[in-house]
Amino acid sequence: METLDVKKVGKELAAPFAPDEIEWRVSRVSVNSRGPQAIVVPYVSSRAIQNRFDNVVGWDRWENKIQQLPNGAFIQSISIRIGENQTITKCDGADPTNFEETKGGISSALKRTAVLFGVGRYLYNLNEVWVEVHEKRKTDRDIYTYHKDKKDQSKDVRGYFTPPTLPNWALPEGFGHEQSPSRNDLSSQKHHNQQSNTVPAGMVECIFKDMVEKQYDDGVVYEICFEQGGQICVIYAIGKMAEEIKKLQLKPEDRVAISSEEHRGQWVLNNVVKVG
Repeated sequence: METLDVKKVGKELAAPFAPDEIEWRVSRVSVNSRGPQAIVVPYVSSRAIQNRFDNVVGWDRWENKIQQLPNGAFIQSISIRIGENQTITKCDGADPTNFEETKGGISSALKRTAVLFGVGRYLYNLNEVWVEVHEKRKTDRDIYTYHKDKKDQSKDVRGYFTPPTLPNWALPEGFGHEQSPSRNDLSSQKHHNQQSNTVPAGMVECIFKDMVEKQYDDGVVYEICFEQGGQICVIYAIGKMAEEIKKLQLKPEDRVAISSEEHRGQWVLNNVVKVG
């Protein structure tokens, strides 16, 4: 049996997926003066993950095993045969899901375990993106969504949204598209861009759109919508940054420069300044 090149396998497993292999899930919805909107996040299906392992290491050199715990959770392990006497195994778990709880739990566990091998891990570097929800399709790529509000039926959201365009760094070679260097996604401080002379180093320029104040036990949090590259992205201002963003008294369409970082699964502001 030929021994696999571990570095080569790792690189190929972690490579970005083609756009048609990416699916989008609605994280939450909102209705405001601009109409219904939804925050969507990208993910890869179990089938795409299985195809990735088949294509990179071969269908006969990897296997997965499923174990259900007494509490109902699923543990899934994935093993790759690197050589005759060498196997790499990683495992992770997930709880049953609300819909098709067994199938959903197994699928979630597979995705979590695949991430340990680097499969789809890059998707965690993408920000949440706000998209508009329309009653009718706008493009042939549009996806239908329906969100039922448990408390107020008038706040139910149903309709179609157009999947966001992924930034070039999140696309495989040959799938890139033209975009302004300073118009990458809001995590672009991790992916160096050229900046205009008025934007401080390490920050990216965007357009302020809207801000919602939310009161929690540990203080005020601002949910802020910025537009960048034609897409609406959401970033949160907490602690001192909540105070700073309020002092700026931003108005819709104000140009700002921001830097951000991931915190507990959300993107939060590190710094923000007005531009121009």
